Amino acid sequence: MADNVTQNINELDLSFRLGDDFAFDLTSPFSLAGATIEATIGTLNFTIDTVSEFQITLSLTEAQTITLQNGTPWLFRVTKDGYTRTYFQGKFVQL
Repeated sequence: MADNVTQNINELDLSFRLGDDFAFDLTSPFSLAGATIEATIGTLNFTIDTVSEFQITLSLTEAQTITLQNGTPWLFRVTKDGYTRTYFQGKFVQL
């Protein structure tokens, strides 16, 4: 019997109207203090605001969202203590 070790990435699509501001909160089960956070959609970077040690807000402005195309990939990656992991990935689904 073969054993498998996998690192699943949560699939999460984002839906919003082009030209609208867009923001959402992420709550982590571990402290994000001292972590490097990468949150991108296509070639754009989300603005990352710290709410607490365990919660952040990711946001895009209307000027950013108007440039996106349906299906643009996005991801959320954290590097902490020398370890990097992608926690979420998905695509933009235009409303």
